[in-house]
Amino acid sequence: MVVERAAQYEENPQEGAIRRALEGTAGIGTCEVGRYVIAIRLHHDDSPDLSHLEESPRRELEARRWFRRHGYGRHDSWLRARRQAQEDQRRLEDYGNGWCALGIVVQVTKKGDIVGYSACWGYESDYAEYLEEEVRGHVTEALAEARAAEPPLFHLV
Repeated sequence: MVVERAAQYEENPQEGAIRRALEGTAGIGTCEVGRYVIAIRLHHDDSPDLSHLEESPRRELEARRWFRRHGYGRHDSWLRARRQAQEDQRRLEDYGNGWCALGIVVQVTKKGDIVGYSACWGYESDYAEYLEEEVRGHVTEALAEARAAEPPLFHLV
């Protein structure tokens, strides 16, 4: 399986760069796609917004209402909302020990000049599949920006 994946990444340098950025200790991957060089960097988010994990009576009330709307009984919806609040609290307490927040930065260069860029912050580090999907999206976005900036090859008269 590992050998098959390694061969796949050699055939597709963009995929290899994404994989190296996600698996590498530095969170950096680079590759060449045509005449572009793509640099993918994962950075530690120093000031993440974790308010979605903070316990509040309003959030618990909203959760109970959501469970009720989706067919759960009154008592069951209260228990589920309470359990969700406790899980969120544990997750918040575990921040920095088992997971952290990351930023994804993708730069596309051509002849040393930045011609495409995409970035976003606040990704949870322990959701690898989602993180990988988001990196792919940022690579696609930055490449599209770079290609859109290219002058046309010919002009119709």
